[in-house]
Amino acid sequence: MSYIFLLLALLFTSFPSFSQAPPIQWQKNLGGSNNDWYTTVKITPDGGSVFAGMTLSSDGDIGSNLG
Repeated sequence: MSYIFLLLALLFTSFPSFSQAPPIQWQKNLGGSNNDWYTTVKITPDGGSVFAGMTLSSDGDIGSNLG
């Protein structure tokens, strides 16, 4: 019985796994060249999301830094 278990264990662990990460459906990077971070995320009723946070940047996607 132990030989069968050993054989099955070797058989199932010797096959390589071919699983892949799912393709990215949507991606957007926001921010500038300095530190940017979010403090909260809320999901909207339509399935979107709203992020609130802070930045030290004043370039890139950030038009101005108001402090």
